[in-house]
Amino acid sequence: RPEYVARILAGTKRIELRRTNLRLFVGQVVWIYTTTPVAEVQAVAQVSSCVRLPAAQIWRDWRDQIGVTR
Repeated sequence: RPEYVARILAGTKRIELRRTNLRLFVGQVVWIYTTTPVAEVQAVAQVSSCVRLPAAQIWRDWRDQIGVTR
């Protein structure tokens, strides 16, 4: 969504949350796509780490970098 991509580009959202386990590896380059009305790739990023943790622990440890409300 455009609002999340804007937060990523502003540096206030440094962590992406996913409900499903993605097949990503450290160092992989990912494209950051903005949905409509923009509908374009706006940035690329490099994966620095991947973790799978309970939501409560993620919120406790990284809430300042997630860029979303609980």
